[in-house]
Amino acid sequence: DINVMRDKGERFSRSGEGGYYYLPYTELLYVNEPDWVLQFKNTDDLKIASIDIEVATYGTGAFPTASENPILCIGASMGDETVVFGDFEKDAEYSDLKILSGFVEWIKENDPDIIATYYGTIFDIPYIEKRGEICRVPLGDLGRYGSIPWSGRIHFDLFHPVYKDQSLLGIKDKKMKTVAEWMNISIDEELTPEEMRRTADVPTEKLHKYLESDVHITSSLVGVYLPDKVALAELMNLPLNDVITGYNSFIPKIFYARHCKELSIVPVDINMSRWNAEGGTIQRLGSRFEGAKVACNRRGFFEKIWKVDFHSFYPSSMLTFNISTETTFLYKTGPYEGTWDISRRGDTLYCSLPDKNFKKQLFLAIKQSPPGFLKKEINKILKMRSALKEEYKKTKDP
Repeated sequence: DINVMRDKGERFSRSGEGGYYYLPYTELLYVNEPDWVLQFKNTDDLKIASIDIEVATYGTGAFPTASENPILCIGASMGDETVVFGDFEKDAEYSDLKILSGFVEWIKENDPDIIATYYGTIFDIPYIEKRGEICRVPLGDLGRYGSIPWSGRIHFDLFHPVYKDQSLLGIKDKKMKTVAEWMNISIDEELTPEEMRRTADVPTEKLHKYLESDVHITSSLVGVYLPDKVALAELMNLPLNDVITGYNSFIPKIFYARHCKELSIVPVDINMSRWNAEGGTIQRLGSRFEGAKVACNRRGFFEKIWKVDFHSFYPSSMLTFNISTETTFLYKTGPYEGTWDISRRGDTLYCSLPDKNFKKQLFLAIKQSPPGFLKKEINKILKMRSALKEEYKKTKDP
């Protein structure tokens, strides 16, 4: 029962029971009850609606706002066919009222699990909500629960995985059309810069074709980025919504907390409490350890360049040095020296590391046996990755 679990989580949060008092209640559930979400598992195919909107611009050069610029058309697709809601009534008091009403009815009828957009978090979704408010169109049926728009549906804004996609190294920007061209996704209709400045004057048929093309690109990008999210959700027993919309460290955080619980390692505070300069409970250092060093060794033009890279650098480092929560300890700090040193005595590595952020020398001890949980888990994940790559090579699915 969600209310029972929420109450349990709130009690944990208040009391510190289990040592995870600072976690939101849903994260407490995922840590303490890893199989809890499976009672709500979906065994049907996901229903995915890709949507896009085009709004009126009048040549002023100003960015369109929902209060001033009505929606000219909304495109939506749940498969090969795109539906365009484009019944724009130029002289009506609310020129896009029928467009919004038709779109809401379509969402209600098709009941998608996922709403896919490109940059929809900032633009499409709030724009539709504001225009619905202005035109007095009830938007409750955009969601599944009561009168709350979009409730019970996952909003998958594809800009976020695109923005983080390191395989796009070298792309000139992360605009949707640029990404489509990079990935060889067909762009069936384009508007000139002048037409984009005056969308209100673009012939209806051309504007609708342009919208359909954008919806097609959005759907294609769903096929690129959604499978990874689904696989992570199933691997970690986490809700797909949290995997898609969660913050960057969400999955590592749950992964760590579950293993710490198994090892009876109880975090009683957060890093900010441990290291802050004013009253750190362990060391009075600051808020952030110094990260990886990035520097230019030599400047100039070089005709011949050889690239040397480490395979899975950070995981490989954790494997090599047995870096894990229960094996690694910051045992003291000292005045900043600017040099580093590493030595082994018995079964322990001792590291002296300069940290410019803290202006301190950090002294770490890393036990080399037994293997830490990170070493064991990374080995499992790397083996799984290699097996999946081999399966991928054999697949005939384009």
